[in-house]
Amino acid sequence: MRVRTDDRRRAILAAASDIFREQGYKRASMNMIAARLGWSKTTLYGYFPSKEELFASSMTLALQSQSDDVNALLDVEDPDIHAVLLRYAAAFYRLITSSETTGLMRTAVAEGVYQEIGPILYELGPKRTFSALTEYLATLHDRGRIRDINPKLAASHFGSLLEAGHLFPLLLGAEPEFTEEVSVPAAVDVFISYYVK
Repeated sequence: MRVRTDDRRRAILAAASDIFREQGYKRASMNMIAARLGWSKTTLYGYFPSKEELFASSMTLALQSQSDDVNALLDVEDPDIHAVLLRYAAAFYRLITSSETTGLMRTAVAEGVYQEIGPILYELGPKRTFSALTEYLATLHDRGRIRDINPKLAASHFGSLLEAGHLFPLLLGAEPEFTEEVSVPAAVDVFISYYVK
């Protein structure tokens, strides 16, 4: 029963992704997606309670496993914080500079202006990575390994260091200002020099 449920969910997301790409968010409807699958709209709503949630899930599905892999690098048991953050930062850099991610972000910005969609996209996408980094830093804070600061603010600072010179150029179709080899170690060094004891 579980396999069939997972298969159906994947089928819905695949059909929804196609419809949203073809029609755009505003013109796409749950009826269109149900018709594409040959199912009832009731079945569709059994998996996704709204078009907004289905859109957000279909947009972020491909990146969720990649972001989970990046988040898994935040090993609180590894005593070498510098090495952990270097591994994490390199993987994070590759994730945010991939064409898949920048394409998703462009769509999210374009469609996220509809108030009900933006927060859902944020929860399913960037906030998952931000929350994992915050949790890692909170654990280090509790163990006395980093300065007595707000872990959420520290996570925000580290994320901003990693995005600097990359995120906006890529969103606008320009080349990043720095390479991974230059940017990643510098971001980690700046963060470590201030936050780590």
